[in-house]
Amino acid sequence: MNKNQKKFRLAILLSHPINYKIDLYKELNRHPDVNVMVYFCSDFGIRTGVDKTSETLVKWYDKKILEGLPHKFLKNYSPNKNSPLDNFIGGVINPSIFSELLRNRYNAVVIDGYMMLTNWLAFLTAWLTKTPILFKGDLYLLNQRTKFIRSAKKLILRFLFKYCDAFLAYSSTNSDYYKHYGVPEYKLFFAPYAVNNNYFRIKYRELTVQKEELKKAEGINPKLPVILSTAKLIPRKRPLDLLMAYEQVQKKMFNRAQLVFVGEGPERTTLEKYINEQKIENVYISGFKTQDGLPRFYALADIFVLASETEVWGLVINEAMNFSLPVITTNMVGAGYDIVKVNQNGFIYRVGDINELSNYLLKLVKDAKLRKEMGRNSLKIINNWSYKKAVSGITEALKSLKKPRVIVAQPGSHHLWRTALACQKNGSLKYYATGVYYKPDKFPYFLAKIFPSKLKNRIINQLNRRRYPELEQSKIKTYGFYEWLYIINNYSIKSNRLSDWLINRRNSHFSIKVGRLAKKNADIVWNGMDAALETFLIAKPRGVVCILDQFSGHPLSLNKIIKEEIKLCPVLKTVTKNLTPDSKIKRFCQEMELADIIVAGSNFVKETLIENNISSDKIVVIPYGVDTKRFQPQTKKTNDGIFRLLFVGNISVQKGCHYLLEAIKQLNHQNIKLTMIGEMEDKYFLNNFGNYFKWLSFVPHNQIPSYYNEADVFVCPSLFEGSALVIYEALAAGLPVITTPNSGSIVRDGIDGFIIPIRDINAIKEKVLFLYNNTEGR
Repeated sequence: MNKNQKKFRLAILLSHPINYKIDLYKELNRHPDVNVMVYFCSDFGIRTGVDKTSETLVKWYDKKILEGLPHKFLKNYSPNKNSPLDNFIGGVINPSIFSELLRNRYNAVVIDGYMMLTNWLAFLTAWLTKTPILFKGDLYLLNQRTKFIRSAKKLILRFLFKYCDAFLAYSSTNSDYYKHYGVPEYKLFFAPYAVNNNYFRIKYRELTVQKEELKKAEGINPKLPVILSTAKLIPRKRPLDLLMAYEQVQKKMFNRAQLVFVGEGPERTTLEKYINEQKIENVYISGFKTQDGLPRFYALADIFVLASETEVWGLVINEAMNFSLPVITTNMVGAGYDIVKVNQNGFIYRVGDINELSNYLLKLVKDAKLRKEMGRNSLKIINNWSYKKAVSGITEALKSLKKPRVIVAQPGSHHLWRTALACQKNGSLKYYATGVYYKPDKFPYFLAKIFPSKLKNRIINQLNRRRYPELEQSKIKTYGFYEWLYIINNYSIKSNRLSDWLINRRNSHFSIKVGRLAKKNADIVWNGMDAALETFLIAKPRGVVCILDQFSGHPLSLNKIIKEEIKLCPVLKTVTKNLTPDSKIKRFCQEMELADIIVAGSNFVKETLIENNISSDKIVVIPYGVDTKRFQPQTKKTNDGIFRLLFVGNISVQKGCHYLLEAIKQLNHQNIKLTMIGEMEDKYFLNNFGNYFKWLSFVPHNQIPSYYNEADVFVCPSLFEGSALVIYEALAAGLPVITTPNSGSIVRDGIDGFIIPIRDINAIKEKVLFLYNNTEGR
């Protein structure tokens, strides 16, 4: 961030003071680009209150813990202030969060969880004030829920998460949770669950040299290894499992180990009763300890165990690992999926499996060398789970909020959806606008099923070209009235005159709709040519950056080429439909003039724009791409001695097809066969060259790769293109390509194929014969 920019003002809503969150946000506040303000819903933790889970009075921290952290305690109207965290309404009620967010207009707000009423007041205020929301929650999918709760959560959370701008994922299991409820990958930012590693490392170095003295001070045998558990003594933490597993170890080791419980709760009575009844030796229950008191116990320990039946993370594992301890935990503890590496720094057992836990304990109690090795690995692993990493994740999330909102728009079936996908992955896509988007189970698309099988398959194949599952469906906008009329005309009426009118009406209508969408919802609008003019006229005065995707060369250059063709061969005047009318040229030129940036698919397109007085400064060349999973080299299926040439595209004058067909006619070689796939501009090609090529008017796009697979050479002698996508497909399929500079291709002459001059029949013949006779060259 440069010096002229203000710091990012970030509000953070927390239920109550929690040491590791306080330390994290102090660290975040020290970041040069961020100022934080933490709002606490309750002062529980820094004053004495009832911890309902352990049924004890506790005061976890001194007020000094808040020094250095900008914060404010919101007035809590809950009648249950002494135990404020136990339910949705009864715990904290802080209506002042509304006025705080409304008055201060933060750049973003972190909302920690969704289970408090105040959380929802914060969500509502953020939505009303258009304050971006960073969601953070202690959530994972491992715990079992009833069918009703699962259904309710799916309904509520999909709605909630849809309107959050970024998610701070603290672990792999937390990330999986968000994805399960529909959060896209680009909204996830890794901010790991961490403790104050620096503090615990200092304590580690200070206290571990006193290990024997610390054991003696607690009345523990200094010579025997210590198994440590720091957790509330409540059923969910399953302390009795650990005690029973330890009992088995003691029987096998003849009391050569010790077990220390640090914590308080209702299970203490159960533990003490079991210890007395079974006469288990060397078990110590040290009761509740504050954060300041815990390091002494980590320092005197040799093995750490967390036996919980459900634990979204387990920060005590982080703390133990900072003291170079091997860790044993259950498959229901979130930390086990990220920082407990089996056989490296610990073990994971199935929750409740006392025998498995006992075996792992026995293994570590017996082997001091293994304990030390795993402890060293714990130290290495926990280095990457730090506040520094968490701050980095939060700041990356904040940066993502500053990304421009981009609308990508094109009415027809077009490659621009991939531009939208790239913007989506980048986190900047606001909407992808198109004419028709195929949703198989929605009206009118499901009507395709009523047609006869052959027609149904053809319709569905065409519709699948207008379906992009990779795009987030909520970001797709359709304006398809005239698009549908155009499609109906093409399949039934087939009037060329009506088709031209509908295309023009479709593009202008679509462009108006996108302009209205963009002026309120976008910083950048990226439109395809011929569907951008009205959008730019509406959006540009609002400060929206206008990008024109110019997927063909300048229309004046095209007309020049076509007129030259007609002069060379007057009969083509009645054949070609590619001359651009003056009204269209005017529209195209206005779009180019209004555009802030023009994206060209090839240098050929750029050259045609420059020769028609478009400034090179506003032109950016971005070559197209190809789906290399669909188009890739395959072993040829047919070995019959036939040399197969392939052309895919509109069979037209603009594509130079008459030159290709004349070359094949002159060659008249019985072993060289040409297949042409695509709509035909005029019967001229069939009437004059029908004996020299095989014509397939329609092949579903998903079947096209098989034709590349059968071919030996791809030929595309275009007179005028943008950047022919079929050439990308042919190259990806491993075919040599014969083409012209005007195809806008990326073919390297003499390497991937041949670049020949336009209108050169002899060059086509020469290169075809060369490749026919030169297997190695092919």
